[in-house]
Amino acid sequence: MHETRGIGGIFFDRQQPTAGFDFHRWMEFTSDLASLYPQLYHEIINFNHQKSYTNDHVKWQKIRWGRYVEFNLVYDRGTKFGLESGGNTESILISLPPEVRWEYQFKVQKDSLEDKTQQMLKKGIDWIKTDNH
Repeated sequence: MHETRGIGGIFFDRQQPTAGFDFHRWMEFTSDLASLYPQLYHEIINFNHQKSYTNDHVKWQKIRWGRYVEFNLVYDRGTKFGLESGGNTESILISLPPEVRWEYQFKVQKDSLEDKTQQMLKKGIDWIKTDNH
């Protein structure tokens, strides 16, 4: 598996208190981040809402959603723990996309938007030090 399941995401599950760890600073950071999300989401929607799309775009979206489902069911520690520990399956799976698609060894067209997306989903990209965005 040499791809990520998305570009974004901030996970705190491996954050360990160390010398100089400041809980209140982390809480302030988290609060600021949470406050910024609605503004950013609004800007993204306003920028993209009038763009047209094709059936091929919808197909690609469902294939990517399928990869997300695959990740959740096979690799995600929280999902696996919930399912293995007898959690409420419906509650655990409710966050999955409503429609997905799987195609064996699906290949995107070279130099297409989908190809550019896949290039950005490769593991190991340092988004802070490189100019990939």
